[in-house]
Amino acid sequence: MKKFYSMIAFAMFAMSVSAQSSVTYDFTTVATDNAVHAVKYGNGNDGDSEWALKLTTKDATSVDMVYLVDENGNNYDKRFAIQNRKDAWRFRNTADAVWSGLWAQYDRYFAILGLQPGDEITLIMSPDDQNRGMRFDNPDFDDAEKGYYQCVSRTELEAQVTAKMEAAGLTTETITPEQLKAFREEVKTNKFKIWAEAATAGFDGTLLMKSEGGQYIEKIIITSSVSNGIKDVKTAEKNSGKYYNLNGVEVAQPGKGIYVRDGKKVVVK
Repeated sequence: MKKFYSMIAFAMFAMSVSAQSSVTYDFTTVATDNAVHAVKYGNGNDGDSEWALKLTTKDATSVDMVYLVDENGNNYDKRFAIQNRKDAWRFRNTADAVWSGLWAQYDRYFAILGLQPGDEITLIMSPDDQNRGMRFDNPDFDDAEKGYYQCVSRTELEAQVTAKMEAAGLTTETITPEQLKAFREEVKTNKFKIWAEAATAGFDGTLLMKSEGGQYIEKIIITSSVSNGIKDVKTAEKNSGKYYNLNGVEVAQPGKGIYVRDGKKVVVK
């Protein structure tokens, strides 16, 4: 029933879309020297006691979270939050280049913030021979009702890359490094969308996931649908401080939800 309702709702949502915007967050560029690099905590501090926000899980557990900040001070637009536990998350790159990116050393929470129904997330993870992955705290937010995305093993990765090479008529002698990298990334990629009616399942713009330990998140790509309302508000009310809904209608007293303010999407919790 959810799928049938979702198809109708998403079709209605799609009619209001005028463009799409996509942003890529690449975590493989932080650690390039075969070393483990610390994640910053709090407001750029290294201490384990500070937290920037609390998130509530589906079972009402309160989790201390901090924004993901690398050692160079990049906060990734504050789109990501990690469970505040020292040494749980690190930026890392291995000498053989098999594993790289944001490393989840233990089972800890990871969140993508500021999402809206219909957004597509591309999650690219390094191979893991135990096929561990990222599990949604609430699988109802996933349009495919899957709620779990896992890594391929190194063996699976090589087998699928070889099959792609053969299908393209390429060999190890003729394939270019760029083509090989593209094939590898394609195999390591998981894509999913936020259910068009996710708000009915309690979605507030935050996708909370839990790592199973040992994963490397290489990249996250967020593709958002931009409605005419957002575009119009960005043009006409750039610095007014007013709140607008996603249809471009001014909201005097915004409640819980996603709005546009000063040309940017904001989440009111």
